[in-house]
Amino acid sequence: ATGSGGGSVSCMGPTVSQRRPVREWASHPFFSASSGESAETATATPVPSSSVTEDFESGGWSGGSGWNNAWARSNTSNTAIITTGGPQAGSQHARIVSNASITRTLSLAGYSSATLSFWAKASSWEGRRFLRAADGAVVQVSLNNSNWTTLKTFTDGFDTNTYQQFQLNVNAYAGQPTVYVRFLGQMNATDDYLYVDSIQ
Repeated sequence: ATGSGGGSVSCMGPTVSQRRPVREWASHPFFSASSGESAETATATPVPSSSVTEDFESGGWSGGSGWNNAWARSNTSNTAIITTGGPQAGSQHARIVSNASITRTLSLAGYSSATLSFWAKASSWEGRRFLRAADGAVVQVSLNNSNWTTLKTFTDGFDTNTYQQFQLNVNAYAGQPTVYVRFLGQMNATDDYLYVDSIQ
């Protein structure tokens, strides 16, 4: 099956009676099933249409569709869905401050390949000073909410306050019934920001 974004999907799991329309197999909530794409890119690259996304337009942490649950937050006072700061699309986006994180799960059961697509930007980061580490952030994936694999690391210099799109290859997690995805701040102060929007 070939998705509208040009990627292809080999649906190895479901039986004939379980087959979904091409549009569904070609894309997955948060993860867009695809192949042959670069692991990551900072340019706007078309991705297959998906009925499961998160754009934070609901204004709450259980918005979007197709997720296993709501977003879990490690520090509620340092995470927020806001209208200020220039969302990538729509009128709202998520902001992570200091060392807070947001985590959510979904199922990739029945998929043989997957790509995580999202937009991110940062502002007010500083480099290493004395014994203080430089500001940064990571995007991670886990199967048990304990052992994490880092897919993308953001470092000082990324904080141009301009949204960039990223597409990360997560084929290693295709077929798994529960996949945790985490956006984790590694910043030092409450005026250091990571913003996330338009996840699919």
